[in-house]
Amino acid sequence: MDGFVFQDADSKKYSLGTVFIDYANKIITDVPFVSIIDPQLIKLRDETQETVGFYMLTNMVRMCVIEHVSNQEISRRAGVGNRIPLQLGSSGRVILAFLSEGLQAQVLNLLPEEERKVLQQQLGIIVNTHYSINEEEITKNVAALSAPVFGAKGKVIGAISISGPVFRWHKESMEQHISLLLKTAESISNSLY
Repeated sequence: MDGFVFQDADSKKYSLGTVFIDYANKIITDVPFVSIIDPQLIKLRDETQETVGFYMLTNMVRMCVIEHVSNQEISRRAGVGNRIPLQLGSSGRVILAFLSEGLQAQVLNLLPEEERKVLQQQLGIIVNTHYSINEEEITKNVAALSAPVFGAKGKVIGAISISGPVFRWHKESMEQHISLLLKTAESISNSLY
């Protein structure tokens, strides 16, 4: 069963093989709107010189479905298929901020009270600004700037994230690109209505 399963030589544990990874990548790239938004994501990557990812909401987590890695020698790579809880990171928070109250509550109610209060304040700010920034929140030496993307009936479906190493992609450098990110997110949202 070449390519279907992989067994780690040390732990003897099994995991899905490359056949399934290739299949998942084919499904992702065959999603109808990828061809619509991909050129805009590439343009955003080229203009910011940092990695640009598109995350979609799936089963109350966000999953990286498209990624265009920076052409710079030192860059950030999240990895297509990577899943991260909504309460973590800038792209998760911009999705969470625009979910219905019921769906938002599903995530918030699982958190300790203090963490929930801080996150609720952050979500209120995101609703007003339409973007979120994080520095080294999930990964050491990595920062990200994200904005929500809306689909049919104005429902949030995902987020665009620009990420890079904090020595050059930090709050001050990110602030110079907020307007560009918001315009790109709005353009993509308009193309998906």
